[in-house]
Amino acid sequence: MTTTNIAESMNAKLKDARKLPITALANHLRGILQEWFNEHQSTASSWNSTLTKWAEEKVQKNQNRGLRMSVSSINHYALQVHEADLYHIVDLNGKSCTCRRFDLNQLPCVHATATCRICNTSVYNMYSKMYIDNAIVLAYAEPIWPVGNKSEWSVPEEVQNGVVLPPIRQVVSGRRKTNIILSHGRKG
Repeated sequence: MTTTNIAESMNAKLKDARKLPITALANHLRGILQEWFNEHQSTASSWNSTLTKWAEEKVQKNQNRGLRMSVSSINHYALQVHEADLYHIVDLNGKSCTCRRFDLNQLPCVHATATCRICNTSVYNMYSKMYIDNAIVLAYAEPIWPVGNKSEWSVPEEVQNGVVLPPIRQVVSGRRKTNIILSHGRKG
């Protein structure tokens, strides 16, 4: 299931597991994360470009769109890009553009790619290091290990002898809700 945010992905994966005891739920969650980390690490390791797949596609798209724009120099690092009736100023040294996409995404916007073409500067010098494929590989480098068999655990005596009481809570009348309350605009 593909969703737009991690909370929705986790809700979908944990739909049936929510009814499990907390230790079983935590173990189920660990298994999901272990699987995801392994998949993402395998995918990232197989890339053969400098940037991540998404970033590479975005840069190529921006370069193609930037071919239709005219650029005039203000100084060595600041350039003005003409796009239809709009004008944008790109600062190559500060890695920013008045459209704000370059500033926010830290990936060259269409205007920045147009200025790179004129200045004979590589677009690949302009992106943030977070888009390098190696950064993704490093993000998923550490595996998530199972906790092992309970009989093999080394638990300190004070933890074994400790008594954990349930939280004090008020009993609410009526039946507990088991269905998800949909957010505004979502259909069941």
